[in-house]
Amino acid sequence: MSGRPASRPVFLPILAAFTIWAVGFLALYGLQATGCRLGWQDAELLPGVTHLRLALCLLLAGLAAAVVAVVLRLRRLPAGFARTVGLAVSLAAAASTLFSFSGVFWLSLC
Repeated sequence: MSGRPASRPVFLPILAAFTIWAVGFLALYGLQATGCRLGWQDAELLPGVTHLRLALCLLLAGLAAAVVAVVLRLRRLPAGFARTVGLAVSLAAAASTLFSFSGVFWLSLC
């Protein structure tokens, strides 16, 4: 044993939020394709709110919450390179999550 405390990999805080974004991208489009194939866009819960739109909106809310959780977690890290870059990248991931996926609220689903 070297007696040194184990250090965390520097790249994890930097990649966390965009990893969530990438998984969310796959999940949203997979859900959209599946919902269209199964006809979820035809069953309305409320006027203009279909099962598919509701599922996509809930998934988007979960993704946004996960990215925000990463940002909040990074704010608790001690100051340093990984925290500074990780926060900047995570804020960019939060903005791109909302920008890229916000179409689920108003665009045609299928």
